[in-house]
Amino acid sequence: MKRTVTSVAAEAETYTIMTRMSPEIALEVSPPALTVLPGASREITATLTARSVTGTYSFGEITMKGDRGHLVRIPVVAMGFK
Repeated sequence: MKRTVTSVAAEAETYTIMTRMSPEIALEVSPPALTVLPGASREITATLTARSVTGTYSFGEITMKGDRGHLVRIPVVAMGFK
């Protein structure tokens, strides 16, 4: 899945991107870091891979931590199935 993030800040900010997900689902994000200029948008790509089929929802998040102290959280919900 792809997500677009847009800066509303007056200065550029560099974000480190981390993921947290239930062990049943692998969550990977690209790029691992990015810089967003004022008023600009950047795209991130998240890939979900089912490690096991449980028939229940798994919950996690993509967290973007900025070098100016901003924190962006993107919730992720997935279900592994055949």
